[in-house]
Amino acid sequence: MHNPYTMNSATGKEILAWLRAGDYAHPGEAQGIDRMLQACPVTLDYAATSVLDAGCGRGGTLGYLHRSGFTSCRGFDSDAESIAYAQPTYPTVEFAVGDLLLAASVFPDRRFTLVTAVCVLHLFDDQQRLQILGQLRQLSETAGWLAVFDYTSGRSDLIGELDGWSPLDPDGFAQMGAQAGWQLDTFTDITDDFILWYSWLVNTTRSHARRIITSYGHQWLSTVESTYGNQLLALRRGSLGGGIWWLRAQ
Repeated sequence: MHNPYTMNSATGKEILAWLRAGDYAHPGEAQGIDRMLQACPVTLDYAATSVLDAGCGRGGTLGYLHRSGFTSCRGFDSDAESIAYAQPTYPTVEFAVGDLLLAASVFPDRRFTLVTAVCVLHLFDDQQRLQILGQLRQLSETAGWLAVFDYTSGRSDLIGELDGWSPLDPDGFAQMGAQAGWQLDTFTDITDDFILWYSWLVNTTRSHARRIITSYGHQWLSTVESTYGNQLLALRRGSLGGGIWWLRAQ
């Protein structure tokens, strides 16, 4: 039976966007995006860099990138409701509905200087991730970049606590990237940042509990508290982490 109370549902994304004061579905919100850009191994000319956000959700990341100076921004997501929200909310960005596993077909006539994947690849298994990386490589310029901001796997004896998640192994993901035509340049462990960001989110949820109940009901408050409380526990126990990969097209 379909469970309507998940953070990947339209309502779940709406609640999370409200808690994070922006249309973000990743830890750190704007700080997380800044952290990703700071880890870039080269100095990007924002005005001359074309950006594609793969799995863009409600468009918050692209909206922030455009405000930061990236003038050519596009994104796609498989969730049509999220794209229907994003397009009028961020009219300077071009959005499309598309499947990550078929990413090359979404903007078939375009190539991008920078492709970003922000907290989406952990939702796929290794075989699917390899396919996605290959698809994204087809959308990259000859010397383009791929920036991945995502969850990493921690202690092997604790992996598997979060249903439906497949966190990225830092070394294994780099090897997978090489198979798909991406060469790892830098990897940055930001687990400590993830712990701080999740602690803030859990505390923010508690402080807004009454409003969540009033607007969405007790079941949604329980869903939000258990989802992010469990993720924070996993981060603190070492079964989950966070990382940033910058890979260059080969």
